Amino acid sequence: MLAPLVLILAATLAVPPAAARQARELVERSMREYDVGEIAQALQDTRAAYLLDPLPALLFNLGQCHRALGEWEEAERLYRAYLRDVPGAKNRPQVEKLVAEMAARQAALVSRGKSKGTWMTPALPALALSAALPSVDEGWPETVSSPASQDAAVVVGIEKYAFVSHVPFAARDAYAFWSFLVFDR
Repeated sequence: MLAPLVLILAATLAVPPAAARQARELVERSMREYDVGEIAQALQDTRAAYLLDPLPALLFNLGQCHRALGEWEEAERLYRAYLRDVPGAKNRPQVEKLVAEMAARQAALVSRGKSKGTWMTPALPALALSAALPSVDEGWPETVSSPASQDAAVVVGIEKYAFVSHVPFAARDAYAFWSFLVFDR
């Protein structure tokens, strides 16, 4: 489960009021976008807000967006930056756990020969479906407690396609299923 985004809208003296107001609007919009699964847009708006008004809490929000997108190296970097800028953060234990989780996920990818930092790959090889799939009458094969070398899964997340209806949670759900298969199964 994703931790809620932290929202701290403190006024700073160095930021012009118009920029602070615009940053606040961007943060509020990014939180709505995050809530409905439009993570990439939430990331873009949070980044724009941070550039206008560099509130340390927005570093945490940026980390949450990158975490939701499976970009663990960047998420870890941003969580560390947040802890650096807010050493007495009330959520420090939670953020330290997130840092450790991001490092563990990166290490798991590296040990599997995947690219470091993200769960997505730029291109997937073409797969042929096996004719040996069980029929409905045969039932599903029994599950195993550890993955076998023949295990395979196709995880698809459809989001922002021209001719597909809006499915705001597809990428997040695909990531959750992939994460289950790789880390929890």
